[in-house]
Formats: sequence, C-alpha cells, structure tokens
Amino acid sequence: MRTRNEWRSVAGTTVRLRWAWPAGRRSDAVVVLVHGIGMSHRSFRRLQTVLARARTTVAVDLPGFGGAPDPGRPLRADALARAVIAAVLEAHPSAHSLVVVGQSMGAQVAVEAGLLPGAPVAAVVVIGPVVDDRRATAVAQAGALLLDVGVESARMNAVVITDSLRSARQYRRQLEPMLRYPMLERVAMLDRPLVVVRGSADRISDATWARRIVRAAPNGRLVELPGPHHVQESDPVGVAALVGAALPADRDAPSSGSAGSAGPADGGGTPERRRPGRVTIARWWVLDWTASIVGQARSLGRTSPADYADGSRRPVVVLPGIYETWHFLEPLMVALHDAGHPVFVVPALGHNVLPIPESAAILRSVIEREDLRDVLILAHSKGGLIGKYAMTLADPQGRIGGMIAIGTPFAGSRWARVAPVTHLRSLHGADPVISALRLDAAVNARITSIFGVFDTLVPSGSRLVGARNVELPVGGHFRILRDPRAVVAVLAAADAACE
Repeated sequence: MRTRNEWRSVAGTTVRLRWAWPAGRRSDAVVVLVHGIGMSHRSFRRLQTVLARARTTVAVDLPGFGGAPDPGRPLRADALARAVIAAVLEAHPSAHSLVVVGQSMGAQVAVEAGLLPGAPVAAVVVIGPVVDDRRATAVAQAGALLLDVGVESARMNAVVITDSLRSARQYRRQLEPMLRYPMLERVAMLDRPLVVVRGSADRISDATWARRIVRAAPNGRLVELPGPHHVQESDPVGVAALVGAALPADRDAPSSGSAGSAGPADGGGTPERRRPGRVTIARWWVLDWTASIVGQARSLGRTSPADYADGSRRPVVVLPGIYETWHFLEPLMVALHDAGHPVFVVPALGHNVLPIPESAAILRSVIEREDLRDVLILAHSKGGLIGKYAMTLADPQGRIGGMIAIGTPFAGSRWARVAPVTHLRSLHGADPVISALRLDAAVNARITSIFGVFDTLVPSGSRLVGARNVELPVGGHFRILRDPRAVVAVLAAADAACE
C-alpha cells in the first residue's frame, strides 16, 4: 500500500487529503472518506487500510478539524462538499468516478457532494447519518454521544476525545449548521444511489431514523451491521464490502482481492480461481455451522412475517433451504422490505423437507391466494430448486417474474449421496427432478444465482448456465445469508429485476 498526504486550498478553505492506494499508480475510481464533527481522518484509519488493498482512497480532514487550518467561521455542508470534491479533483484530475463516504456529520457532506452539478459522484454511502429531526438539539445529541461511548472501542473513544479537544473551536461553530441540516429534504433530491449503513448498537443514529432516510431517497437502501456509531471501526471489512460494491469497476483497479468484489455476471463460464487453503476451509466450516445454529435460534423469535408484507414495489416470496424456516433469510427480508418490497413467506413449507414438486405446488397456492403478480422469489439452497421448478412447471398464469437464488445446488450436491435420510439424498445430481431441471434452461435468464467462493454443502458450486451469476468473496453455505455483500447483491438484483 502506498500513501501520501497533501494540503489543498479551495475558495479560502484548506483541507488535508490522506491518500492510500495499492501498489502501482492511483486508479481513476476513487473512494472519498469524510469524517464527522470533531473528528479527523483517524476515524477512518481501519476502513481505509482495508479499502486501500484494492481501491484508491482519500480520507479528508475538513477545515478546522484534524490539524487543518481553522476557517474562523461555520461552514455549511454544501460549502464543505464543494471544497472536498474540488480538492480531490484538483489533486487527481483524471478521477472519473467517486464514491463519497460520510460518517455522522460527514454524511451531510457526502449527500451534498452527490447533489453537486457535474461532479463525478457515482454513489453516496452514509454511515450513522445525523441529525434525526426528532432529536435535533445539542442536549439530545450529547446524551446519545455519552451512551455511544459505552459501546465504542477504547481506540475509537481515544480518537473521539483527542480529536474533539483539538478542534473544539470549530466543533462549537459547526454544531448549529449540523443540527439544522434538512437531511430528508436533501436526500429526496439525490439521483445517485444512496447506501445507508448503520451499526446495530448505534445510539446516535437509530434504526427508525435510518429507515426514514432510505424511504425519502429515490434510490436508497439500508444495511445494518453489528456495531456502534463508528461501525467502520468495529467492522471495517463489512463496511469496505459495501463501499466496494458501490464503486463502479475501474479498468486500472486490481482484478482480485478486493473487499466485496462480486464475481462475473455471465452465462455460466467458469473462471479460473485459486482454491482456498485447508486452514481457511476448516475455519469456514466452523463459522458456517455456527451461522446455521444462529439461524435455527432465530426461528424461535417472535417476529411475524406480517411485519414485512407491506410495500409498493415488486412482491417478494421467500423460499428457505432444507431444514430451514424463513427466519434464516430474515436479514435479506429486512433489507428488501426497507427498500419498499412487500415480502411474503410460505408457512406451509415448514422446515422444507417435502419433495420439490409438492413444495412448488404449495408456493403456487400461496401466490394465487395472495393474488401476487410479477413475483420475485428470494431463495436459499433447496429453495432455489423449488423456485426453478415452479417457474418451469407450476406457473401457468405467469405470475413469477424472476428469482434470486443463494447457494442453490442447481447441479445437485455430491454430499447428498451419503446422506442418512431420503429427503437429503434427493438433492444429489442424479435425482430425476434435479436432472430434469438442469437440462431445462428456459427460465435461467430470469434467475440471479449468488454464491460464495466456497460452499461447504454445495462443493460443485451454484453457477447456472444462462443466468446472471454473482460470486462473492465469502466461504460457507449459511453465513453468506448474513454477509453485507450478499445484502448488496440481493438489492442490486432486485433493482435490476424491477427495471
């Protein structure tokens, strides 16, 4: 990784740019990182390190923060955005595509950057955005900040304290414009994709506020990761995956090893890839079965599927894998519902041990009973086989428009041959139903198949000829369902299906 620090002055304000990129020249697609009030580039140090393994990045110190010269006055978010984008483009004139990532108050600057006429901003990512208009007072923000201290790491708390003391004057000046910023009005005008990232333990930017932002944005989506307000510190890999997925491909960027890079979306060709080592595979097995246990535990929860059945966009029907309930896919259901899709489950499937044709008939009855049309199926594992069977042989009225299948054994699984029970053995590639589905490719073009680089239960993979195939840098059969990169891939596939 290479780094460089430089100062740039724009319209009387000075910002510091901390560049970091992989070996070789800087690419023309750039991730711009903008910190929150009282902070500096140090709040992005872990995230920038992860991103810079495969991306050109620049972390900004705003005027009056992180050692940047004190402007002597408060600056509105739009003025800060103009200064940041101008400084980045002046320093790197060939940059043609920017993803602007803003954390806390930096989210306001990121949104304004996305609204700048002519700016090459491809997408905006906001982490823990502020300020919730229901709590837009200094007292309320101070109280939330005190609560957040209890869940942040010791390093981040140290950064918060030292950076805030260093920039105390500008902190006081910026507080009023930050509290008055009309976030909902501004995101409603944003025509770029907006990804809202929130830590599940964030005391400053709560879930209700994050959902309101997403619903106000024309092209918004919400992803929640385990962690506090500075979730980019606690989960830099997860946040990097979301940022990487938002950045358009750059011809000069490295072709492998990027956090969150999705594999080819093609007609089924199999690219060469390096097989993971034995230690990595063993670790994935342990993590994957842990994820399976967590999924089973979620089925004991009290969430009602009726909570997800409202929405104005294309309806989604969920098909879990064998021995699974719909709760396994709940993280993806939440994301789709937050994006405006009504999401339905098929309770009669139970733990999904019935034969594929019988399960497809149950799916058809639910779709017809709810009078759903242009349905998008979200399936995992065996659920994808049920979905393809229904699309091929059990949808006479043409109500199913497409399917997003995750970790589906379209060619069967060799592990099924040694399974102790019949309904598992029926998932072998030699099973007559699976053989027939494999040979019938009529509906494959309406299917997006998402899978990891290694699947513990589907070792031959889930690549489907004629489908849109998306490979994620994830190992495991169950844990991919909770990976933020899968959330991004599913939302992108749903958006593409709606076009």
